[in-house]
Amino acid sequence: METVQIAIADDHKLFREGVRNLLNQEQNMDCIWEAANAGEVKKKLEELPVDLLLLDINMPGTSGLELLPKLKDNHPDLKVIILSMYETDKYIYAAIKAGADSYLTKDTDPVELISVIRIVVREGVYFNAKTARVVSTALARPETATNLPKLSELELQILQLICTGQTNAEIAGVVFRATRTVEGYRQRLLEKTGTRNTAELVAFALRNKLAE
Repeated sequence: METVQIAIADDHKLFREGVRNLLNQEQNMDCIWEAANAGEVKKKLEELPVDLLLLDINMPGTSGLELLPKLKDNHPDLKVIILSMYETDKYIYAAIKAGADSYLTKDTDPVELISVIRIVVREGVYFNAKTARVVSTALARPETATNLPKLSELELQILQLICTGQTNAEIAGVVFRATRTVEGYRQRLLEKTGTRNTAELVAFALRNKLAE
């Protein structure tokens, strides 16, 4: 595995330094910069791009939730894990809808944080049980959007499984298809929805309340 270039954005210096020290002790991880606000994040990303950003919600000025969609628009390959003190459904839903690749609270065990970073880099997204429940609940709401792409029953099923954070192999076991077939469906879903990656696809499903 190549070294993952990581950055952390949080307005608490001691917290940033603690996480940075933790990451830099890990093999194939390198936390190369920190930021205390949205302006610093945007400036440093232009100067020194990273693979993954750990982003707090509560920052001075522009919040992490306000910043996130702009980051995804300007840096579509950037992975973003929200690392926040908030653990209510409201914030989890808003973060995933804005394009977060994962959502963790600040009391997350360090071992779990490292594991989630590796999963997000490898698989694209990671939802723990609570995040998956929030996404599933949102998808179960009545559809209100119009002009949505026409999706088959199987495409909708696969989309919902993607939204709960399941891998291609796990989805293949549920829908009784080969893993490569599921990969093909995932790609077609990206094309039909005009999205560029899994995080954008999940956000699209949440915004448009796609459900069976």
